[in-house]
Amino acid sequence: MARAALMDLTAGVDVRCEDVGRKEDGGRLARCTDPHGADLGANMVWTGWALALRQTSRDYVGDEASARNGKRGLWKGEFVEPWEWRRNRR
Repeated sequence: MARAALMDLTAGVDVRCEDVGRKEDGGRLARCTDPHGADLGANMVWTGWALALRQTSRDYVGDEASARNGKRGLWKGEFVEPWEWRRNRR
């Protein structure tokens, strides 16, 4: 569902991504926008299809709270946060 939501946001749109650093595990971080400057990450978090990555930034925490309170996307049910899921698989 999250992938489909992102595909809907980016279909036929030129997306611009700016490198904003690295995660603790060495992965790259980027902020991606559409031609109007809308932050695609903020949209994904606000709609509940992505989570704020608090380990690196507080940028999307408010969007996540809004999604949680509105029971949008992942927040409609129960789930394991991705970083917890990965940690438990090791």
